[in-house]
Amino acid sequence: MFKSSILILLSIFMSGCMSTFHTKPYVAYENKHHPLSDTSVFTTDGGMGNSISQILSVNGVETSCWEVGCPIWVRVKPGVNKFTVKLSVYDNGIASYKVGVTEVTINDMKPKHVYKAKFDVVDREFKTMIEDLGENPEYGIHLGLEGFNKQYYPVEF
Repeated sequence: MFKSSILILLSIFMSGCMSTFHTKPYVAYENKHHPLSDTSVFTTDGGMGNSISQILSVNGVETSCWEVGCPIWVRVKPGVNKFTVKLSVYDNGIASYKVGVTEVTINDMKPKHVYKAKFDVVDREFKTMIEDLGENPEYGIHLGLEGFNKQYYPVEF
């Protein structure tokens, strides 16, 4: 009973702590005063069912988990951007664990557009497709635990 209580408390603490990193897209460019209306967002959606995805680097610059919480969405300047993305899938326990890392280049990212990475897992490999959700789409991330602290964080431009 004691171990279960500690595990539950640790899970709640971690979900609340980790979610503060992801409430807004991580800004992956130097000039933090650049207008949001002249930016694009790239997203992996983070955890979906039995898979977890994250953005490892943007334009060759690592996105440190310690500093920015293993980002699941990033804000970049329009134009050509290159992302390194990691996908981990747990199908049925540790024996079925699959992981893959790939680079994605989007050649013409437009301002106020959200670009979403979609993954297709085949055997022990995965393929990445990019979907342009359009200009200023109704898009955001749900974070937290259902029935406890789950909240929706919309993208803003």
